[in-house]
This record gives sequence, structure tokens and C-alpha cells, in this order.
Amino acid sequence: MKTRHEEPEFSPGQLCRAQNECRSQYVLYVGAALDDELRNITIGDSSIMKYCTRIKSISYLLANIGALALECNLVIYAINGLSPKYAHVVSTIHHQKSFPTLLEMHSILTLEERSMIKDHNRLVQATHSDNPSSPTVLNA
Repeated sequence: MKTRHEEPEFSPGQLCRAQNECRSQYVLYVGAALDDELRNITIGDSSIMKYCTRIKSISYLLANIGALALECNLVIYAINGLSPKYAHVVSTIHHQKSFPTLLEMHSILTLEERSMIKDHNRLVQATHSDNPSSPTVLNA
């Protein structure tokens, strides 16, 4: 009768296969999580630069584990996550002859974001000049 617990012995080949299986499961899990994050990404309050950088970072992480994301899918995910204020730009992108790359879409959206900021600043400046914040005192 044996009183001590004997651990089974594994050959180097069996250990290697077990490690590869573990690594494969991890890659599948991480890949699925990153892909899910990419599919559900939204711009929120981020700038276009931060938003596109986040998308590109996730795509690099996927590539590092051997799960490449197609560029056209990245563009679609990016478009789907934009706020309604970019609706007219999205419409323009959809009607282009060729589907843009992520870099081209980033450029289009950056120009639009800058234009929106300029328009907002002009509106604020016009509002302040029409309605001065300090009352004028009239002396009689």
C-alpha cells in the first residue's frame, strides 16, 4: 500500500502540447475580448485623435496574438461608434466610390472635428459680443 501521493510523469512532448493548448485557449479568450471591445467601441467624449488611436491600438493587440482585424472592419466599427454629430460625415463616407482606409477616415473626421470647433468658437464669440457680460452704466 502506497502512503504518499505520486504525481504522474509527463514527457517533454506532453508538457509542450499542454502549454500550447493553454496558450491557444488564452489567445482565443484575449482575441474574443479585444474583438468585442472593438465591435462595441464608441467615441463618447473623446477627440477623434484619441478615438482612432484606441481603435488602432486594439488592432495592433489583435495582430500581436495572430488575430488580424480587416481594415474595412476597423473603419466600420469606427463609423458605428461615432456620435450623431458626425452623421453627415458618415453619410458622405458611405457614398464615396471607394471605401476609405482607417487613415483616410481619421483625416476626414479630424477635419470635420476642427471645423466644428471653429464653428463653436465663432458662435461663442458672436454671443459674447452681442451680449456683453458686464452691464454698461449710463450717467445722466
